Amino acid sequence: MKRIILLIFKDYGKINIDGGLMKIFITISLFLFSFLSNAGILIEPQLGYIFSSKSTSGTLNLTAANATGTLDSNYKAKGLDYGARLGYQFFGLMSGVTYSKTSMKIDEVSSGSDTYKLTNMGLFLGYDAPILVRVWGAYLLSAKGNLGDAGVKGKGTEFGLGYKGLPFLSLNFIYRTYDFTEVTSSGYTFSTSGFKPKEMELAVSLPFNLF
Repeated sequence: MKRIILLIFKDYGKINIDGGLMKIFITISLFLFSFLSNAGILIEPQLGYIFSSKSTSGTLNLTAANATGTLDSNYKAKGLDYGARLGYQFFGLMSGVTYSKTSMKIDEVSSGSDTYKLTNMGLFLGYDAPILVRVWGAYLLSAKGNLGDAGVKGKGTEFGLGYKGLPFLSLNFIYRTYDFTEVTSSGYTFSTSGFKPKEMELAVSLPFNLF
């Protein structure tokens, strides 16, 4: 009888050991699944409409090595914007690079070109909250293009607020400010200050992660 009881005890101990290993395996698997589900490469193409882009900086003085000039920097424009954000997302935190191109039409142009084209490149940092809201900010390291017949170059900032109420889509409001410090016109490259346009945009983006 003692021998039988001993054998049963040994088998029971083996079952407990196997069960403990199984619990550890399940715990590690759940942790890895949770980690991978909340981390990955972020790819987010975006298409938007800039419904307000304007400057009220007035007439600016332009200076170059061998020339001076003035620029009437007041304008209003509307148009399309497209681009993407590429980065990494980890438990809601997201960061990476942002790129966009705009093509707008300037209102009330008496002469010359009425187009406004701009290319932005920068770095962004944001948070994708579990309550269907996303926020981010970006520093635009390069903002350059053509405002009418003049080339412009500078830097800027961006603030974005997104709502993920639709499957696979984010509805975004974006606010940007620029500080253009270089103007090219008539073959001259001028430096200036105080040229600080602002713009507002409504956009749709498709954020998704690649693990």
